Parts: sequence; C-alpha cells; structure tokens
Amino acid sequence: MGKATSGPEVAMPLEWVPQAYRKQALQVKFVVQVCGWAGFFLFMVLPVSTCVGLLYGFSSLVRVWIFGADAGRYVDEINLRKGGVSALQRFLVLNRSSMVLAFVLPISRFYQIYTHLRTDFVQAMASAPDEHTKRVEHIKSQFKQWREEGGARRFV
Repeated sequence: MGKATSGPEVAMPLEWVPQAYRKQALQVKFVVQVCGWAGFFLFMVLPVSTCVGLLYGFSSLVRVWIFGADAGRYVDEINLRKGGVSALQRFLVLNRSSMVLAFVLPISRFYQIYTHLRTDFVQAMASAPDEHTKRVEHIKSQFKQWREEGGARRFV
C-alpha cells in the first residue's frame, strides 16, 4: 500500500531529472517543444494551407471569369476604385477568404499552441509540489485556530 496523503497527488514534471537541474530541463523542454511545433507549422501546415488558399483563390477567379462576378463583388470593386487604394490592398480585399485560409488560420493555430505551451511552462516553473503538504498543514492550523476562537469572524 502507498503512503497516506492529506491531499491529491501533485505530479511533478520531469521527476527523473535531479532537483538541481529540473528548472533547466523544463526550459530546454519548452524550447524544444516550441521549435518542434514551429518547424511543423513552417514546413508542413503553412505550405499546405497556402496551396489550398491559393487554389481556392484561383478557382474563384476562374468562376468569376466563366460565370461573372456576383453583385457584392462589383460593389467592392467600385468602392475600392473610388477609395484610391493600391493594387495590393485591392487584391487582399477581393481575395480575403483565400488569404484567411492560406495565412491567418494557420498562424492563429500556431499562436494558440504556443500560448498553451507557455502556460504549461509557467505553471511547471511556478509550482512547488514539494511544499504542498507544508501548505496544507498551514491551512489546517489556521482553520483550527479559527475554530478555537469561536468561528465568529469571517475566515479569509
């Protein structure tokens, strides 16, 4: 049977690493994970999504050449011509859905994964599971003192 504990078991990341090197090991683990995900997105996701986005943009241009533009596109083109925007801005506005598919969605997913990894890293660096039982005992002693005083005041 295992030892009796007063609270839930707190899993320490990288338990097999000696205590003196644990912080450095967590930092290396974080950097390796971020670099791995960055490489995956840079060499796998971004090229595929760029191809899909450009293929979608090209197919929509072919559709416009064959069937003509819808009314909304004519309105957009007229407003852009009146606004005096550059050719690049006009291209980005008229092909915004393919730009979102090609660039914005993959980059936002990478940022979401990065923030998740960063949160895990900060939590692992800031937590001290070795002191858990000490903290629990301190709270128990505070509660016991509060109860001995009559429990009249608010327990904060």
